[in-house]
Amino acid sequence: MRTEERPAEAVALAAVFFLPMSALHPGFNITLGDVFLCLYLMLCWRTLRWRTGLPGILSVAVGIGVAVASVLASLFGRGLGDGVAAIQATLIFLVFLPLGPNALNGTGRHRMLVMLGLSATLQAVVAVLQLVNPDLRLPTQATSGLVEFGMRPVGLSGNPNGLGLVLTWSLPILVRLTLRSPGRWGRIAWSTACVLVILGGLATFSKITWVLIPSGLAVSLVMERGVRRELHAALAVVVALGAWTQREMLSMIVSVMQYRLVNAESLGDRLVGIESAMDHLGEWWLFGVGAGADLAYNVLGARIHNQMVGFAVQFGLPGAALLLGFFLTLLAAGLRAARRTGDVLPVTVFLLAWLALQVHPTYWARAHYVPVMILLAVVMRETAPDPRAEEVSG
Repeated sequence: MRTEERPAEAVALAAVFFLPMSALHPGFNITLGDVFLCLYLMLCWRTLRWRTGLPGILSVAVGIGVAVASVLASLFGRGLGDGVAAIQATLIFLVFLPLGPNALNGTGRHRMLVMLGLSATLQAVVAVLQLVNPDLRLPTQATSGLVEFGMRPVGLSGNPNGLGLVLTWSLPILVRLTLRSPGRWGRIAWSTACVLVILGGLATFSKITWVLIPSGLAVSLVMERGVRRELHAALAVVVALGAWTQREMLSMIVSVMQYRLVNAESLGDRLVGIESAMDHLGEWWLFGVGAGADLAYNVLGARIHNQMVGFAVQFGLPGAALLLGFFLTLLAAGLRAARRTGDVLPVTVFLLAWLALQVHPTYWARAHYVPVMILLAVVMRETAPDPRAEEVSG
């Protein structure tokens, strides 16, 4: 690597590490990760490439659609909604997603995965500490309790569901690092990180996280090459020992799971916003009601818990159709790249995040679009090879 490229790579690594930590902001949602990503884009603006094919074009179209819909919503008296969220949504699809994959390509495959793995591990450690001391949280983080079971951990994310989402899509990355670490101590360290992320994810008490954490772990172990029976046996021993030594905490987690699965109130609350929005389709179908204004359709004070429906309510059905087209074309391009390289990790990470967001609100934090950036980086690398960049996939 040339000397002049090293500062840019260091900045890119910092961006990759801090982007999932959406709580690290000064009171508004411009995070520390955003700062490093913007700095990287400024350092490398002469060599940035937009070559991500149709997915990249559709991402830009979504960004333009968000901007236009936000202006129209304001002009027709519906209000702009959350102006900062409108600006963020525009920048995400118009700038960060088309250009952000350059940073992931620039860091190189292994270094990028290591930084994301370390980032997830730190969040899991903070989550476990918050179980012991619920006051250990930043002023920018929401507090969320669960009846008599106490406070839910948030890690360095904005809320428990956001933490569960980040840990869910990070788990396949940690499995990859564990299985492909060249040394024994490296495998021990990364496998310990896997256990911490699993515990941190389950401790969020997010129902979709309970489903996707074990699912993601199983898929990763099946799809990764070189997984031996000894590893499965070792995992079984670790789980058994952990369950035995942490019997009280395990009993509490089981009680919470029973409460959340048996009590239909939580799921019913999440459906109220969707049902109310459908009953008022004529109010928002064309250009929406403004960024973040999907909150208006839930009398319980929660935003619509579905990425696509929430996006449609905020920016209209045409904008949501563009977003769905963007995701589907990106997934198709990622699958073609996986077929050529034999590596399904980027697609797995993307799908886990996408599935989780179907029961979460539409977030305007880069933490939740990092999986999209990873897959876009793979598509960029496959469609426009750059000999100076290390391969992201494979």
